[in-house]
Amino acid sequence: MRRMASSFTKNKPVLPQELIDLILDKLALQTPQEESIAALQASSLVSRSFHSQSRRHLFSDIELVIDKSNLERASRLRRILQRGWNDKELVSVVRSLKLVLEVDARRAIYKARKTSVASAFLTKLGLNNNDQLKLVQLFAHSNLEALTVEAQARSFHIDPVLLQICSCRNLTSLRLVNIVNIPSSIITEALSSCCLFNLELCNILIIRDNQKAPDRPNQHRKQVLSRINRLEIRHVPYHSFFALLSSPLGGFKFPNLRILEVSTPSCSEEVDALRDLVQAFSPSLETLELERGAPPGFFPTGFIFLNHLTSLRTLKFTARCTTYRDFQSQLGLLNSLLASATSPAGIHSIKIRFCVQLYSGTQWVPDTTWRMASGWTTLDNLLVGKTFVDLQRVSLTVETLYADSSLPKNRYVAGPNSKLDAEIVLPATSASSSLSLSLEVYSVWFPRPMEYLYF
Repeated sequence: MRRMASSFTKNKPVLPQELIDLILDKLALQTPQEESIAALQASSLVSRSFHSQSRRHLFSDIELVIDKSNLERASRLRRILQRGWNDKELVSVVRSLKLVLEVDARRAIYKARKTSVASAFLTKLGLNNNDQLKLVQLFAHSNLEALTVEAQARSFHIDPVLLQICSCRNLTSLRLVNIVNIPSSIITEALSSCCLFNLELCNILIIRDNQKAPDRPNQHRKQVLSRINRLEIRHVPYHSFFALLSSPLGGFKFPNLRILEVSTPSCSEEVDALRDLVQAFSPSLETLELERGAPPGFFPTGFIFLNHLTSLRTLKFTARCTTYRDFQSQLGLLNSLLASATSPAGIHSIKIRFCVQLYSGTQWVPDTTWRMASGWTTLDNLLVGKTFVDLQRVSLTVETLYADSSLPKNRYVAGPNSKLDAEIVLPATSASSSLSLSLEVYSVWFPRPMEYLYF
């Protein structure tokens, strides 16, 4: 590879050897063994032809997983991004960045108040404390459009310096996962951007800070909120987020929101907040995804009424359970939600997903137990009833989860007889000539316990 690169004239732009090594390394890791040699040979033949536009495409989307196996690669990537290219830094062409922070779930709580996740992250990138701002500024002043900061287990502290990347002026999409101390000014600033159209917040805690929000005229606020068409708020205290919307954004509605993903309230105080939140988005909402995130024993009711969502076309319901009683309650919650549509609804598609990890004391419950729940008959009658006259597709997925800490990632095994299962649990829906019903049953081996699973 080095001989090929050195044989070209200076007028022929060639990728840096470090970048070639990264490409080959990625191919070698991701390509099946029988195809590795051919893929590496092809890469070596075409790598010399990468010119400025090719590099723009290559660097437009970066996913950086920070764990022990990627330390050297992450350090090399940082050096490459800072390297000059046509009087510019390569970082100027990055459009999408995903930072996945590897956190050991068993040690996260112990080190929560002693360790800054940002400091550990920067150390793994080969930076010391004096260089923190250097890394942040590398992306904070770039043309970044999509940013994801995700900790694999809930992080109790992350340095606000790292979160400054969230204030990139061109961000159209922002996703924050498993972070506790998100300053409210970060979210407010993102919502004040005229570019943002996608905001995803999962398992985070927003804290009030003393930073004054930017003073925006009312017309600007209306224009900003009218651009957002997708919003995800899961495992987030709704009262704090709703208060954030009311001030300083003036309490304006999101007139063009199309997709909303939320989790069910975790306590009775949040029921009204979620009802108001969904009501604010109701005029334009086309897709609603609801995740059952409430703890076992709490059964929220009356937080969403489908009658109010006249523009809704797709409804998704995702739930997880660890006891048979919990599974029964979640199926009952789904039935209550569907029963809230007392007049004909315009919903075309309903997608249902259950993640089942059943225990009885210390013993596993057989993975067929979910079929025996009494709520299936009620669900079957609702789906074929007169309310959902426009319903065309029903999708049901059941995943039986098994925890196995030795696995590097999830492993799926499809179960047999899905058609037979559909006829057992939803006989009327399965027999309907106007409905398309699909049922998929999986066994999933997951490397972490269910409490660390966020969809």
